[in-house]
Amino acid sequence: MEIRRFSRVLKDLFRPSPYPPSWPGRGESLNLGDTPKPPAKGLRPSALPLLHQPVRGFLLRAGIIIIILAAVACDTGAAPTATPTATPPPSPTISAPTTSPEPTPPPFLPSLGAIVEKVKPSVVSILVEKQVRVYGFFGSGVQTQQVSGTGVIFDPRGYIVTNNHVVEGATTITVTLTDELTFEAELVGRDPTSDLAVIKIPGEDYPAIRFADPEKLRVGDWVIAIGNALDLLGGPTVTLGIVSALDRVISTSDSLLTDLIQTDAAINPGNSGGPLLN
Repeated sequence: MEIRRFSRVLKDLFRPSPYPPSWPGRGESLNLGDTPKPPAKGLRPSALPLLHQPVRGFLLRAGIIIIILAAVACDTGAAPTATPTATPPPSPTISAPTTSPEPTPPPFLPSLGAIVEKVKPSVVSILVEKQVRVYGFFGSGVQTQQVSGTGVIFDPRGYIVTNNHVVEGATTITVTLTDELTFEAELVGRDPTSDLAVIKIPGEDYPAIRFADPEKLRVGDWVIAIGNALDLLGGPTVTLGIVSALDRVISTSDSLLTDLIQTDAAINPGNSGGPLLN
């Protein structure tokens, strides 16, 4: 809008004068006795008809400069100035605190059920009858005594290992399997020094347990004891423990037992001859 007004003023200032050159103000002074002729119809008189030409030119230039400055000032003042907006500082990025992973708990001892189910058919109950001499007030006599123990099938052909003190002096040896089958066993051999004995039942294809390598056994290893504890009905009893010591030596009334394994697994009467499993 200001530029249009400025352009219109310039057009008016530089519009050619409708008066003749002899009109006062066009190079000659005005004679007060002369009467100026009016401008032709439809023509607009100059803005400064009565001034001397040099003065008029000076004023024209001064007016142009003033108008230019006013136009520039108006244009500068009218232009809206952008209000600087404060840029907010970037929000700090807060990362979630990193937590160190929890230590993995030590693995628990797995269930022993699979081991028990695997070896249970190889563990047998042994019932031995012995003739024992007893002494009383009226003299002595022979009495039949029953002793219970445990054995392990180590050969599919029916060979069973047990303790010597279980079968020593036996008149009959009865072996009962886990499936309640009962056999009369014969004594194959025994060794009082090591307190071991081997008996055999008729038949073949029995489930057998192989012997472990004693050199790989370490103190602190888990072990399982299975046996006919207290001659209880319902199958063998299972207890758990560790290897407490190796190469123990025990002196008995009959011999000196060496290379023994000490364990804290519960061993009850009737467990004699039972296996200690790794």
